[in-house]
Amino acid sequence: MDLKTLKIGMNPGGIFVVDNSAIGSYYGCTTAAWLRYLMGYTGKDDSAALKAGSAAHKAREVFYKENGDVQAGMLAFMDSYYGWAGANVVGDDRLSYQNVFAIVQEYLRSLEPLGEGRYKGSVLAYPDPANQIELADCLPLDEADGIYYAIRMDGFGRYSTGWAVEEFKTTGMINAMWKNKWKLASQLTGYLWGSRQLFEGPILGVFVQGLELSKLPTDESRKCTKHGMKYKDCRLQHAKWETVGLLERAEPLIEGWKADALDGARKMRKLLTDAPALADVQALSQEGMFNNSCQWCQYLGACETGRQPHMIDANYKVEWWSPFADE
Repeated sequence: MDLKTLKIGMNPGGIFVVDNSAIGSYYGCTTAAWLRYLMGYTGKDDSAALKAGSAAHKAREVFYKENGDVQAGMLAFMDSYYGWAGANVVGDDRLSYQNVFAIVQEYLRSLEPLGEGRYKGSVLAYPDPANQIELADCLPLDEADGIYYAIRMDGFGRYSTGWAVEEFKTTGMINAMWKNKWKLASQLTGYLWGSRQLFEGPILGVFVQGLELSKLPTDESRKCTKHGMKYKDCRLQHAKWETVGLLERAEPLIEGWKADALDGARKMRKLLTDAPALADVQALSQEGMFNNSCQWCQYLGACETGRQPHMIDANYKVEWWSPFADE
């Protein structure tokens, strides 16, 4: 199976592929999941939060694969974000190129190489980063039925007496609410299920490392009460990251996750059979109106105007989602 040719949804040979994003979207709103993952429609304008997060991921990936080379990581960040941010983000925004660059660089600098694949500030060891960072695979939920689940783990490293998964996330704020969301997050459960299909030995759980992309202080005259110096001298000390975990999953929970994932995948495949064309959009359910997911949905405007097929086609682009495609 060539991962680079796979996309979420139906693939040649009757292979139906889902991932956590697709199933999570389906359980939230049929219309949104159908448009994004079964029809391929997405917004024409990229989100600054997604672009900044993707660039930070790329910087982290290159940093580890180049054995802790901060400069190489930041060059990858620049290639990914400099041009786009300059054209789309105002200079004083928290997601401006300069602000995000400073935070990501400070984060990478904190991961000081200690030898043998270990890094200061990282709980996992990556002695073979080419095979431990950004690991992607597509695993059968039901091979006989042609249903597969895609994973892409940010890291899979040595921890204590076994192994653990590391998930890297960017966020606007690291707080108690953000930390709590990972306790039962299906994405992490899927990574544990997937990694146990791929590797032998004890896989103990998941760590989530969050990098906060908040606005660093810029006032050169004011004094910081926390550090006792002017903000211009301590602004980089306000860059924040934190690791959550070890997050474990009991085996019955993982088994329940797999059953729910398979059920959702089968329902999505049937949905594609029942509604194979854009003209079918107005017959689909809109559960998002009942669970408050509409406010963040990229299809809010389309639903507000009655889900008219010709307007969807005019205002969105077809760009199939694949977790295996590099940015």
